[in-house]
Amino acid sequence: PGRPILVAVRPRNLSRVYCRILEQKPYSENYEKFKHDRRNSRVRALLASEIAEEWTAALPDPLDYKSHVTDIATPSLPLGSYILVISAREDFSMTRRNGLAVGEFQVTKLSMLHQGRRSQTQSIWVCDAWHGQALAGVTTHWSPRRPYRSISEVEDIPTWTVLSDSNGCVTVETDKTSNAFSVWLEYGDDRFEVLTIAAGRDD
Repeated sequence: PGRPILVAVRPRNLSRVYCRILEQKPYSENYEKFKHDRRNSRVRALLASEIAEEWTAALPDPLDYKSHVTDIATPSLPLGSYILVISAREDFSMTRRNGLAVGEFQVTKLSMLHQGRRSQTQSIWVCDAWHGQALAGVTTHWSPRRPYRSISEVEDIPTWTVLSDSNGCVTVETDKTSNAFSVWLEYGDDRFEVLTIAAGRDD
């Protein structure tokens, strides 16, 4: 938080791109829909949302009609969850003449290591992403991820809530019907979400 983030882009024959950052509010309708719906209708709704940051990024243009990978820097942002939209045209139009890239990212001080097993026991370790020290008292919410046919069938109510111990460790006993989980970490005003943790092997 409070520092620019480098984003890799692959432009072709562009001297600049137009960028917008939209803030996602946890548990809001738009937030939950974007997690599971990337269709054009969702992107249109995003483009009509309130803009947190907007800027134009200059690009090196070698004029060789080939795509090249380069980095652009975002403005510094506070803790939170965001959506980045990059457009080849200033109007952000959803037409064949324009190229749009959409992605989500989180600004957090939290980091997590996971040890997955085929058994019902799942363990994670939570630490400070900058200094690597273990964090005690982090609230973790676990929710099973199961197949769904529509957005209305997605259940986002946490199933297990466990605090990390003095070593930053969290161990939960999950049910036998799920082999993947969503995990939310909350520590003060910081929130870090991992959409999918897959159960691994017992070694």
